[in-house]
Amino acid sequence: MSTMLSEIVIGALRGPEVALARTRRPLDRLPGDSVSRPDVIVLGADVLPGSTVERVFTRWPLTTLVQIGGEGQRVTVVALTPTRVPLGALSPEDLLATVRRAARRSAGRPSGSPGPPDTPKEAEDA
Repeated sequence: MSTMLSEIVIGALRGPEVALARTRRPLDRLPGDSVSRPDVIVLGADVLPGSTVERVFTRWPLTTLVQIGGEGQRVTVVALTPTRVPLGALSPEDLLATVRRAARRSAGRPSGSPGPPDTPKEAEDA
């Protein structure tokens, strides 16, 4: 992150409810014992390696990463966010479709991506 963008980000985050801790160390080298769990980590990076994300979430699973790339033009939020969606009663076909959609999300593929059809109707259309 450029010095100018860093100053803009720091200025935007100043406030009584925000405690800033600046470091140039890689995320996976931050001391775990001497630093309390950060709620949010804001970092300048166009690409954040998956291994770094994994190590951060292994150490601090409740932390949210805000990745700022392209001089502020590309901002991405990365978080482990548990979700609960009540579905009510499901038919066996709906249960299968639900499991398939969840597997696609888990693999990082959108719901409509190639793979087994979500519903029996989609199977007939395929």
